[in-house]
Amino acid sequence: NQLEVLNYQANAILINPTDLNKMILLKATTNEYLRNQIFYGLTQTIKGLPVIANTAVPNVKFIVGDLSQATQFWVRENLSVEFSREDSTNFRDGFVTVKVAERVALTNYQPNAIVQGTFSTAKTALETS
Repeated sequence: NQLEVLNYQANAILINPTDLNKMILLKATTNEYLRNQIFYGLTQTIKGLPVIANTAVPNVKFIVGDLSQATQFWVRENLSVEFSREDSTNFRDGFVTVKVAERVALTNYQPNAIVQGTFSTAKTALETS
């Protein structure tokens, strides 16, 4: 709702995996699961928006955004993989050191196109508006 008021169209929801599983297990007062009313299809979506479970989002918090308008992901250097036996005692012990690197950046052009908060605060704000 917060994004729609600002004329943005949300295209992703990020939540903690624990919160997603709590939503899947929600039951009505008649003891039937509500997941069929919340989630659509085989993929996890709410109101048609993909739900991405990520442990980087703290429990009971969410991030909703129009990520196509708000951000751009840049790859400065592609993924590189290097193997070496010449690190410390690798040769003697028969070990191989693997180094994997990629240089990336994320630019945020429209900070208002991303909303974050807690479920209880967002629900209260929606009910009192």
